[in-house]
Amino acid sequence: MVYRAPIMYPSHDLSFARVGYVSDTSANLLIREPDIKQLPVFVSYRNAPDVSNHNDDDSWKAVGKAYWLSNETDNTFTVIIRGLTPSSRYQYAVSNNHSGHFTTAPSDGHVAPGTDKLTFFTSSCIKPRFPYNPFSHPLSMRGFRHLARWIPDLKASFMLFLGDFIYIDVPRRFGSDLETYRREYRQVYSSPDWPPVSQNLPWIHVMDDHEIANDWDRNTTAPYPAAADPWHIYHTSINPPPVNPGESYFQFTQGPASFFLMDTRRY
Repeated sequence: MVYRAPIMYPSHDLSFARVGYVSDTSANLLIREPDIKQLPVFVSYRNAPDVSNHNDDDSWKAVGKAYWLSNETDNTFTVIIRGLTPSSRYQYAVSNNHSGHFTTAPSDGHVAPGTDKLTFFTSSCIKPRFPYNPFSHPLSMRGFRHLARWIPDLKASFMLFLGDFIYIDVPRRFGSDLETYRREYRQVYSSPDWPPVSQNLPWIHVMDDHEIANDWDRNTTAPYPAAADPWHIYHTSINPPPVNPGESYFQFTQGPASFFLMDTRRY
């Protein structure tokens, strides 16, 4: 029962879309689609029609497409939507039946209209079905259910997730190969509790030890290369731009606040 998730839920059929870093003029999207019958995959966006005071055109605009996806990126691709307006709400849609909303950040040095502050979530350390309950779905996330209840009330701009998105070695390590690490990410994204906390909330990520191994302090030696592969595919690809190309630490500004995301495991 404890090992049911890693053994019986490899999540190869995972199909989803999510929002990553959203600036004042752009938004990063990640899409996964393993079903060849869904290809090509098209991505569109528009000004959210549910905003009553929005006077702009709300027609759909094509922004990206993928004619072929492969195991090289675990059947994922990224799209960057550019040329957006600060403090504006948008809707995105993917041809494989995924959609969501996001709100662009206010201009640097400003807060969003109607508020005097910047609100964001921060969290870390998640594991499906922990604390263990034999009656729960093997990929359930109790913490996600709590978070989902707060999202509408707090109206946070983004989630700053500070690492341990997976626990590769809990309750035990099943391998150190590429597929073992990728499976752990797919299982989180396959959780029935993931959509309510991601469809309208951008997530930004930092890497910590359990994405690699407990108390990791050995730089880029094995198994770091296998661990870094899905980290880059699922997180770095839609994070804020790295400070230097190819690095895993990031810097960005949201309205009145600036952030620097350190990598304390590779360095």
